Amino acid sequence: MYKAKIIDKKTLECIKRLIFLRNLIAYEYYAITEKELREMAQLLSCLEKLINNIK
Repeated sequence: MYKAKIIDKKTLECIKRLIFLRNLIAYEYYAITEKELREMAQLLSCLEKLINNIK
């Protein structure tokens, strides 16, 4: 999507980080910190913007 210029670099980095954090929850849930959970909650706003732009 970035190469096709559908999303910008900031959104791409946000999505990459969310994927990392999702994998952390899925496979290493015992190691995730409160700070990482809070970061994930904040990063979800970039997905909300992406969804609204697609609509």
